[in-house]
Amino acid sequence: MRTEIYKEVDRRGGFNLDIRLINKRRRMADEGASQSQRDKLSKVDVIADDKRLIEVYLAVVKDFAIHYGVEV
Repeated sequence: MRTEIYKEVDRRGGFNLDIRLINKRRRMADEGASQSQRDKLSKVDVIADDKRLIEVYLAVVKDFAIHYGVEV
């Protein structure tokens, strides 16, 4: 389910969360963050850094909840 949500976020927003995650990990490495800290990052961390991404993500999750009959 999570993978489908991320794919839809990529499609609706016109960006690639995988690339953004890689770039965030590289920036953290340049700042001296440990490997374990970088490994703990997820796409949700990337989404949390961008207001537009947050809005797209919430809209997608809401649509999925409606589609699958989960009350929001």
